[in-house]
Amino acid sequence: MKAVILAAGRGSRLAPYSEILPKPLMPVTVDGTGAFVPIIDLLIAQISRAGVDGIVVAVNYLAEMIVRHLGDGSRFGLPISYVYQEQLDGNAGAFYRAQSLVRGQDVIVTDSDNYLDDAEVFTAMAERHRSSGAACTVAVSRVENIRKFAIIKTGARGEAVDIFEKPEDRGVWGNLAKSGMMILSAELASEDKSIALTPQGEYTTTAIIKHCLATGKPVELFELSGGFNDIGTWPEYLSVLKRTIV
Repeated sequence: MKAVILAAGRGSRLAPYSEILPKPLMPVTVDGTGAFVPIIDLLIAQISRAGVDGIVVAVNYLAEMIVRHLGDGSRFGLPISYVYQEQLDGNAGAFYRAQSLVRGQDVIVTDSDNYLDDAEVFTAMAERHRSSGAACTVAVSRVENIRKFAIIKTGARGEAVDIFEKPEDRGVWGNLAKSGMMILSAELASEDKSIALTPQGEYTTTAIIKHCLATGKPVELFELSGGFNDIGTWPEYLSVLKRTIV
């Protein structure tokens, strides 16, 4: 199994800090020596527990800082390589730049700004993916504000039946949000990127899920027991720091 971390965005909602520090390097906790630990270090440690044998990081904004910080991955105990998303054409656009590097294996695809309390979440998610035989396993969580997320509509048995970005009607769509973490089967990860193309000309992971649902490919929902925090905004970021540092 491989992993792709999507780390190309500007993180503009965390300005002014993100003007000098890329969002993946924002500190979210401290280690045993009292040194700050960036969110991407925490994600790599969690991903490594799932048994991946390599990570690809998609970069753009302040890319050189991320590459210099992570290096070749030797201090994490697994190789890290990089792809450059020269055009910010969607989160799946970043994945497809890494496609040739992960072909032939199942792939964890994750945003770089999700803080997860559960250190074993990727391990449990990978086990579910393998046992279910799904084409796509999507980490989901119940949220209060559905207008901030892609919401997955479920059927009578709790199965995914549709997905919609930032809906307004909770009565129709519910409140089960796509978290920004998913696992693609080797077969799905090898398909042409056209499956991820939206009418707006972007390539998104939401469109990949829509493709699976439309073509009958099995989608497994993995509900996060501890939830998650998207640290891309100051309120969410500060809520994490209050639990981990302050």
